[in-house]
Amino acid sequence: MMENALIEQVERFLLELGQGFAFVGRQYALLVGDDDFFIDLLFFHIPTKRYVVVELKRSVFTPEAAGKLNFYVNVVDDQLRTEHEAATIGLLLCRTRSDVVVRYALSGVATPMAVAGYTLADLPRDGRLSPRLGVMSAKEFGEFANWNAVLARRAKVLFVPTPKVACTTLKWALASAELTLSSGISVSPEPTTDLTIHDPSVHGLGVLGLVSEDERREALTSLDWIRFCVTRSPYERMVSAWLNRVVFGMPSLLSPGRGEQFGSDRDYGIAFRRFVRRLSDDPVVLADPHFSAQGDVLGIDTMPYTHVLDLAGLNDFLVFLRSSGPHRERIVLGRSRNSSPRLDAERLYDSETAAIVDRVCASDFRRFSYPTRVFADIAPPYPIAPNEFSLIEMMRDRSDRLSDVFRLVDQQRRQISLQRNGRYAAGQLASAAVKRVKRARPVR
Repeated sequence: MMENALIEQVERFLLELGQGFAFVGRQYALLVGDDDFFIDLLFFHIPTKRYVVVELKRSVFTPEAAGKLNFYVNVVDDQLRTEHEAATIGLLLCRTRSDVVVRYALSGVATPMAVAGYTLADLPRDGRLSPRLGVMSAKEFGEFANWNAVLARRAKVLFVPTPKVACTTLKWALASAELTLSSGISVSPEPTTDLTIHDPSVHGLGVLGLVSEDERREALTSLDWIRFCVTRSPYERMVSAWLNRVVFGMPSLLSPGRGEQFGSDRDYGIAFRRFVRRLSDDPVVLADPHFSAQGDVLGIDTMPYTHVLDLAGLNDFLVFLRSSGPHRERIVLGRSRNSSPRLDAERLYDSETAAIVDRVCASDFRRFSYPTRVFADIAPPYPIAPNEFSLIEMMRDRSDRLSDVFRLVDQQRRQISLQRNGRYAAGQLASAAVKRVKRARPVR
């Protein structure tokens, strides 16, 4: 009916404003004293770090509606807003309004609120987001988002992974909750069991670029679906990606490893800063999704996300997710998978290195409102302990061997026809991998 159509159109409007609005909930419940109250729509605006309360009226504006909106804004400020977030604002949409009545109703009210009108011509015909979203090409979403976004069909959750931002852990959580994990032996060329979750034949979830057009349209346009991604500070992500791809030289289905020798210095900071200085002059490195701007990898300007999260808020989001609909109550993180060792950023970055990351990742700082940081002109020494260096050498030796296997299997995979659901002939892949492993050099 009209109210539902109006709500759905406003959701579409705010979501299509572009990057920045995260959808928190519809008929969002607030408990005040012993009474329950329900906000029509609740959003969080990421760039300004504030909640946005939206109330809708099917008729003319009334002063009582302004009082109700003021009440909701105050409750959200008290119950949801943290000390690091800006004041909540309210938006009231009504069929018609009298500017005089609005002026008197809002006069003397300290709460930031606005009143706007709508017309029946604004309402959608089918209660969905723009149907064009269902037919957008991989080029428009971005190749990575199109071929790596996974669909938890029963829970109606679409997740677009960001490399080195809990993507392995989240895929395991979704596949475990959906009961789609493969019980067979994986022939994926990923170097660890944890990382095999990135192989569609292992996780068993839908892949956005491989599902039918109808299912794709449903996942991208239905208001019943949650569509989310997770980002993190570019400084932290750069360190994590460097450890994974360069220090340990880990290959993956996303791209081969990029191992690099430490040299005689054997200092984390010197090696990290040397790598970062290459970024401006090495487009090949930036083409690796582990180092690419997160917004570009995620297709943030075109994918109709309902939630764009910072890694620090992931646990709170999952609490909300588990209570937001059927078949979502089993989505839990479990243990952390494929996490990199934590190194002290203050000992890795100097002012020159930070300036390079600020420039290379400028779009992420802008899109996700991450603050830039000030580092010392000269970073302190960060020596690698002998036992740590031995462990790194051992892991890199293993990665070298796995990279050889990866390259061969990848060549074989390109020659093998796609089977149903986009999976490859397991027997052929296994045969290629076994032959290559038999010829591999022994462990040093």
